[in-house]
Amino acid sequence: MRGRDFLSPAKRSTASSLALRREEFTASRASLPLHSAEISNFQFTARGRGMGRANAPSRRTRPVMIRLAKAETIPPSNAGRDEHIENIVTESSPFSMPLHAADNDVSTPLQSVDPVRPVAPYIGGKRNLAKRVIGRINAIPHHTYAEVFVGMGGVFLRRDLRPKAEVINDWSEDVSTFFRVLQHHYVAFLDMIRFQIASRAGFEKLLRLDPSSLTDMQRAARFLYLQRLAFGGKVTTRSFGVTPFNPSRFDLTKLAPMLEALHERLAPVTIERLRWQDFLTRYDRPGILFYLDPPYFNCEGDYGAGMFGQPEFEEMAERLGSLQGRFLLSLNDHPTVRKLFAGFDIEEEETTYHVGGGKAVKSVRELIISGRA
Repeated sequence: MRGRDFLSPAKRSTASSLALRREEFTASRASLPLHSAEISNFQFTARGRGMGRANAPSRRTRPVMIRLAKAETIPPSNAGRDEHIENIVTESSPFSMPLHAADNDVSTPLQSVDPVRPVAPYIGGKRNLAKRVIGRINAIPHHTYAEVFVGMGGVFLRRDLRPKAEVINDWSEDVSTFFRVLQHHYVAFLDMIRFQIASRAGFEKLLRLDPSSLTDMQRAARFLYLQRLAFGGKVTTRSFGVTPFNPSRFDLTKLAPMLEALHERLAPVTIERLRWQDFLTRYDRPGILFYLDPPYFNCEGDYGAGMFGQPEFEEMAERLGSLQGRFLLSLNDHPTVRKLFAGFDIEEEETTYHVGGGKAVKSVRELIISGRA
């Protein structure tokens, strides 16, 4: 079977899908807060694109009436104003976490969750160290887990316990877009890559494309294809990885169940794309646990230009020292790293590095750095 180019537009809209989107839109509008006390109701007519085509909704569709409660006015007292302002801040925050001290309780036990296998290799994926890092994560009381450099989820997805709230972040637009698409558009994404086959020509064609010129769905599909087939899970200087002794790594019969498991795992997770400094600022509070796995020292360029710079390690040490929450940081063992993070607890772990599953395995030490309780 010839491979179908998943970058070509798919024109499969049906009357049922339009009706479903119309119902979802109606429900979402009904849940929006009303910001003016003078408006008590409004109406809109559900209309779809391409009105008049065979698959368009009927022109005789009756307008859907939604009646909303009147907005409450701000109480005149100062105490009432403070409470009202606090409610606005809580409800409008992209990370909806209550501000009251009672809600920062970290005594709630972690819940069991099935580990999920990462769907593609990614350089620095922590496969050999993940179990030991996860053991330390589980031992720290926290109500929110926030991973600052998630990559392809080498640690996040292998965890077997989770708190009531989880946030993952990566400054890479490829990574954040891929997870968002899998979270919200899993069925359409799977249909897009259904007939794609592994080939050097297809790999090199997609490698030449500018990802910023693609839709989110196309960008996510391109990223998954390249990472599955790239030698050693590299992000820069990618090359087509193939071995005469193993089957193709882009086999949908094996990949589809992995994508479905990832889709289900991401359902309750908040996905961000922020610089690590902004992510710490936005989410730092008592009861949160940050896990940081930045690029290795002297390997900052492995993830692309402008992603992370060596001077940022010094800034990171300063920021971590002033956190309200807790943190774990994993880095390669280097004299400069030990010097910069000397004010924290440092543990050594023996592990191995290898690229592309080859026989050249190197024994090394990594550091797991944490703030004192």
